[in-house]
Amino acid sequence: MEPPEASGCRASQDEEFMKNYVKSISRDKLEEVTVEILKRHPDFLMEVMQDGTSAVAAWCKCGKCQPMPTDVENKCCKFGVGRCTTDTDAFHDICLNTNVLGVGMRMREDELANEEDRSNANYRHYAYRGYVYWRFGRLGRGARLVLPSCCVLKIRSRFPSADEVYTGFVPGENLPP
Repeated sequence: MEPPEASGCRASQDEEFMKNYVKSISRDKLEEVTVEILKRHPDFLMEVMQDGTSAVAAWCKCGKCQPMPTDVENKCCKFGVGRCTTDTDAFHDICLNTNVLGVGMRMREDELANEEDRSNANYRHYAYRGYVYWRFGRLGRGARLVLPSCCVLKIRSRFPSADEVYTGFVPGENLPP
């Protein structure tokens, strides 16, 4: 077994060797090696995907989630490493398209015999409902699910609150608090 100071020296030499190797290879080869490393260690991709201001949350697999106000809301779509539900055409059509959301509002107006205003708050509400119906079907009265952070954030960016205050997840009647 090597003494601790020898292993520190060895690590420094290994790092220097790696730096020299990276400098010596072509850009094409560097891209090829990087892709191969990320295939073998996909979790590493989440560690290096940073926008310069905040790191991607460790529990996120898609790379688009951010920490939410409560732990229960820290949920990812887990669509795939580096792939996000919010990038799909279906998500855009169902959750972000005001024409589709407006039809949902009209249908609900007919059921409840009241008129919904076309505010961002209502568009957000119907976008969340649309996501749940799309992904899980009808849940039943009082049942609620936590939506993935990436989806909530995308919906909020499309239909922002003027005061940037959002309710967040509220457990339903049929769920434990």
